[in-house]
Amino acid sequence: MLVVDLDAKFVATAKCKKNSDREFFWDRTLPGFGLQVTANGVHSFEVQYRHRGDPVHTSRRMKLKAGSLKQARR
Repeated sequence: MLVVDLDAKFVATAKCKKNSDREFFWDRTLPGFGLQVTANGVHSFEVQYRHRGDPVHTSRRMKLKAGSLKQARR
């Protein structure tokens, strides 16, 4: 898990490590918000949260339907 300053330049150049199939980069300023990069170079924005309805408050992750960092943050 890497915590970085997500900006447009970072999103455009982010790559997955050679020995893994996906990499997550979490935003330093917006907790739970991040970027997922796959080995094939696919980028997607993610939100991770805890669901209160679960007995143990399970951590969940949701992919955002956004084309840009600005849209995903909104």
